[in-house]
Amino acid sequence: MQDPIIVNQAPIRPPRRTYTKEFKIDAVAQCERGDRSLAQVAMDLKINANLVRRWQKELNGDFGSTKLLPVKVSHSVQALDPNDFIEINIAANTLKIVGTVDSQYVVQLVSSLR
Repeated sequence: MQDPIIVNQAPIRPPRRTYTKEFKIDAVAQCERGDRSLAQVAMDLKINANLVRRWQKELNGDFGSTKLLPVKVSHSVQALDPNDFIEINIAANTLKIVGTVDSQYVVQLVSSLR
């Protein structure tokens, strides 16, 4: 007798694991201590590192926003010595401004390079 063929049967999967809020907080805290990498923490907990990374973002309120460093721009840029210079490297080109620099001129020049 032949075995019957079953068509369109979904594969049997283990039940989806769920984690408590405390477990997630503990996993993220272990990563932030700095003594082990995120990947090492995930391996020790027997979970995927991407899952820990997602929990980190969720708990820190980071939902895809890019973190930028603060920059303070001073509008009173002047060289103290006539031999001082500003050098701007863009791709394979270099722009060098020597001597006293007018800040508005630099702003216009950099804006024109965009």
